[in-house]
Amino acid sequence: VYPNPIRESFNLEFQLENGGDAELTIIDLMGQTVQSRRLPTTAGDNTFNMILDESLTNGIYQVRISKDGDYGVHKLVVARS
Repeated sequence: VYPNPIRESFNLEFQLENGGDAELTIIDLMGQTVQSRRLPTTAGDNTFNMILDESLTNGIYQVRISKDGDYGVHKLVVARS
């Protein structure tokens, strides 16, 4: 996840053994899902530019990518201004 902290958008890079739909979920510190999106992925390297929902306020969030029962979690800091 970069850049981090972010203002409006961020890049997400990850690798997968198999392609297919993955689920991106942004979770606040209270454990609530604040944004989610399906990502069409391919085997190997995947790169997405993600634009944040304008309702997402400054703070710390978790970005979770899940596919076929596996997942990765990264910290995301939103600092709009």
